[in-house]
Amino acid sequence: MDSPMDPHRLTTGSLVKQLKLQDGRLYYWKVAGFGPEYGWVSVSLQGQHQLLRTEKMPWDYVASEVALRQVQMARQKPEVPALQDIARGAYSYYHQVAFQETKGTGLRMSACLTAMDELRSELYEQADMSVNSFANVRDPIVEVSVELRPSIKQLSKDNADDGLLYTHPDSRGVVLSWLRCEAQFGWPSAMRRTEEQTVYLVGKNKHGPPKRTPIAQARFVQAFCDVDSVEVESLQGSEWQQDFNRFWAQPKAKYSSQRLNVSTLSQMYPAGRPFKPNFFKKVSWRMSHSFEDMWANLYHAKVAELLWDANKLAGGAYATLMEIDSEPQAMAVRFIKNMFVDTVYDIFCFLDSRLLKAVYYIAPEGSTQPSDFVLAVCGIYKWVGVPVDGKTLTTEDHLVLGIEDSHALMAYAKGTSAADGPTCDLSALPALDIRDRFGPRS
Repeated sequence: MDSPMDPHRLTTGSLVKQLKLQDGRLYYWKVAGFGPEYGWVSVSLQGQHQLLRTEKMPWDYVASEVALRQVQMARQKPEVPALQDIARGAYSYYHQVAFQETKGTGLRMSACLTAMDELRSELYEQADMSVNSFANVRDPIVEVSVELRPSIKQLSKDNADDGLLYTHPDSRGVVLSWLRCEAQFGWPSAMRRTEEQTVYLVGKNKHGPPKRTPIAQARFVQAFCDVDSVEVESLQGSEWQQDFNRFWAQPKAKYSSQRLNVSTLSQMYPAGRPFKPNFFKKVSWRMSHSFEDMWANLYHAKVAELLWDANKLAGGAYATLMEIDSEPQAMAVRFIKNMFVDTVYDIFCFLDSRLLKAVYYIAPEGSTQPSDFVLAVCGIYKWVGVPVDGKTLTTEDHLVLGIEDSHALMAYAKGTSAADGPTCDLSALPALDIRDRFGPRS
């Protein structure tokens, strides 16, 4: 009772975890809701319960109108500091980091994307499985953008403890640390879902006082189509729409955000500058089993590792991209068609060495037509001067993966008449003869 009083209060309906209970006073950690992250509160006051035990989990929380009014009233008091709100209805999930998810500079990008993937899978437990038609639906991810924050560097071997200290709760090492993922969803059109996830580093003890450090944010566009369809074509018809709404009714009610009701990720990023490459290289790459998912397609979380292969094969300025870190700080990705194990692909690599930004178009071996592309990626490898929030991607980084810019860049690669695309400038590319474009395979 002698501890300093916090000017804020927990709002009605907030969900907290008990860390200690002593003489009617509860030391808590806030799991969901609005108010102080942790502190001491009285379980009851003047015979009235202020906190009650519950079986609810973080994903069951939905901000009530009462709680939102309490937040609004707190904001109107000038003597009270601004309250740090959590996202309304954010879904949360924990993932423990394993050895294979680490690298010399800390945590792999694929580890963050895998943790997000696990959260996405958990969400299906809240879907209505009585909708039988969804047994014949597949849900490919068609767009991804991910940005790593500079704070992820605290997990590098130079900044963290090593060896057996990885297992100690107070260790700063990445292994056995917990990642917490929080997500919201948008529903921009029939049979599509937009998703935003933030990854927080929690530490070795996920039940202790909060030490949440945001280290990554990603956005996804997910399509829903017939399980037998080869192309990504959204389901059509009023009956499918009704089944879709029934299947996702509970998650839509809890975790939706109007801000995410966009059909393409390019709409969610600020304007930037055109992509202006000054290097080009074509390499050949065979997809191995280490890149596959359970259906033997490319696993989206492995794209950063695919870029490592491409840069090593291209060599020169491309290999130099990875001097600071083996993976990009940010990337925008379009998944156009399925990619299969033991298949050979041509990768057309374009690089702006001044901005450490590269664009990769992946096509089946021997094809140069953008209509045949299976994957398109824009990666940013510049780690110096990255803002604290990690936001480096722009609208142009997404649009350059589209059909118009790919036609412009591939015209240069094929040696035909090439003109600038809507978001790419070809003026810095050198004049190359046919041997430079299609010389010996790497």
